[in-house]
Amino acid sequence: MVRLIAAVTFIAVLCACSAAHGAQEEKGAGVQKVIQMLGDMLAKAKMEKQSEEIQFAEFNTWCTDEKVNLAKSIKSEGESIELLSNGIGKSQSDIKGLGQEIATLQADLAKFDADLKAEVSQRKKDYAAFQAESQDFAESVDAIERAVAVLQKQSFDRKGSASALLQVAESAQLNPKARAMIQAFMGYDGCKRRWSTRVECV
Repeated sequence: MVRLIAAVTFIAVLCACSAAHGAQEEKGAGVQKVIQMLGDMLAKAKMEKQSEEIQFAEFNTWCTDEKVNLAKSIKSEGESIELLSNGIGKSQSDIKGLGQEIATLQADLAKFDADLKAEVSQRKKDYAAFQAESQDFAESVDAIERAVAVLQKQSFDRKGSASALLQVAESAQLNPKARAMIQAFMGYDGCKRRWSTRVECV
């Protein structure tokens, strides 16, 4: 619209200049030419206006569509934000619960480790004691077997031999298994607590 006004003003100035310097017959031809130019400019202005109206309508339609799409997108993203917020809350709760479980498991693991170390230490002590006892027992058995072999070779009554073996069998320092072997050899009477060369149990 502004360009149209400027063009009309320019043409009016040309007409004025033409009227001041031209002849009467040239004046009519100039006015006709100006009218034709104005007509052309008007037609061009109408075409431009129509084109601008079409572009504005298209832009307005695009804006309307985009507004609807944007509203849908905002709603969808809002729902996604809500879901993610709920998921974050649940995850934080799970993290807290799992953290407590981890702490409990770590405490149990530390306890189990301490118990294992104590058990291993005790087993080592027990094994050492067993080894010592086994060695002592083996030595006692070996000594008794050698004594039995000697006594069997000299299988005849000796005065006081039963009393001596009885004293040995009742010695507190003698291994229980060795004591049992001596008692079996001497024919110890578990019922009457008698010593003889034969077992005489009622």
